[in-house]
Amino acid sequence: MPANVEVQKAVFLAQAQLAKDAGLPIIVHVRKSFSETLQVLKSLGKHLGVAHAFGGSTELSNELFKLGYYRGVGGTITRPGSVRIRAAVKATSLETIVLETDAPYIGTESVPAGRVQPCDLPEIAVALAKLHDCSIAKVIEQTTNNAMQLFDLELERAS
Repeated sequence: MPANVEVQKAVFLAQAQLAKDAGLPIIVHVRKSFSETLQVLKSLGKHLGVAHAFGGSTELSNELFKLGYYRGVGGTITRPGSVRIRAAVKATSLETIVLETDAPYIGTESVPAGRVQPCDLPEIAVALAKLHDCSIAKVIEQTTNNAMQLFDLELERAS
């Protein structure tokens, strides 16, 4: 039996507050509860995080980014039939995107769901570059920088 919505919100808020207090990014996977999730995240104030496999609108994505959340973009954008998601991602600034595979679950155009691996990430980067009409190198550089900031990592660059 599903938990009462108010109980779910309270537990979500408590878990998100723990992450914020610990200085850790908050990872959310939202389905059919975008406004409720946004309400909870707004109550926490600005904090780094990612909306994993985000399927919401560009407007909602922008609202999340104002709060410090990146849009997780995965294999769905590689499929030409995913018109709504592709349009939203195209309208979303690269500065707000991190790449992800959700391996093995979210398939790509060439790899079926259940068989995706992290090594399939380049296919997603290529699709994102095509949507944004830019080079793959630009996508890789920007999304890597975004992920480094999100997870507070440092990358040694080859000289």
